[in-house]
Amino acid sequence: HRRVIIHDTSQCVFSSFLDYLYSGKLDTCSFSADHLADLMLLSDRYEVDSLKLACEHGLKSHIDRDSVLYFLGMADQIGAKILRSSCLYFVSTNPDIMDTDLFEELPQTLQAEIYDMVIWVKPRFPITTCLSQMLSQFFLEEKSTSGSWGKVLASGLDVQTQLGERNRARTEIECLIVDDFSQEAASDSSSVEDLHDTARLETCLAELRHIVGEHVLRERLVQVALAADYDVNRALNFYYSS
Repeated sequence: HRRVIIHDTSQCVFSSFLDYLYSGKLDTCSFSADHLADLMLLSDRYEVDSLKLACEHGLKSHIDRDSVLYFLGMADQIGAKILRSSCLYFVSTNPDIMDTDLFEELPQTLQAEIYDMVIWVKPRFPITTCLSQMLSQFFLEEKSTSGSWGKVLASGLDVQTQLGERNRARTEIECLIVDDFSQEAASDSSSVEDLHDTARLETCLAELRHIVGEHVLRERLVQVALAADYDVNRALNFYYSS
C-alpha cells in the first residue's frame, strides 16, 4: 500500500476533514475552538469553501476577549470574511483589547482598520473633556508612541492617579459604546447600531455570494439582503423570485 503523508495537520483534524468530504455534514458544536480553527485552515488550503464557511460560523460562538485577535489575524490572512467581520465587531465594542501585545502583532493595515472603526463608533451622549483628549491622543499618535494607554496619560500625574484615570477611562469608553446596544433603533439611530447593521449585512452578503456565485452584482445582493432584514433564506427567496 502506498502511504500519503499529509503535513501541517493532525490526524484528528484530517479525519474530521475526510468525514466532511464524504458526508457533507459538520457538527461544529462537538469541536473545540482550536479544532475548528485548524479545520478551517485545512479547508482553506484545499479550497473546500463550504467546510471553511461552516468552520467560520462555528468559531463565531467562541469569540471572546482572549481569542478575538487570534481569530481576527487568522481570518484576515485566509479571507474568512464572516469570521473577520464578527471579530471586528467584537473589538469595536471592546476597544481596550487594542492595549495588548497581540494587537501590536497584527498587520499595520488591519490595525488601522480597527482604529478607524472604533473612532467611527459614536456614543449617544457627550464625552467628557478628559476622555475626549485621551481618545484623540490614543488614535492620532503614531503607533510607536501610542501603543498603550500609559502613553496617553502624559507625565505629570503620580502612578496611583495614572492607574485610576486609566481604569476610569476604559470603563467609561466601554459604557459609552456598549450602552448603545440596549437602545431601540430610531430615526437617529446611533453609529454603533449602524456598525451592527453593517456587520450583519456583510455576513449576509458573504453567505449569499457563496450560494449564488461571484457573477451577481453586489448592489443586487445588498438590495435583497436589506429587503430580507439580513435573513439569508428570505433573501434567497427574494432573489430567485424576482
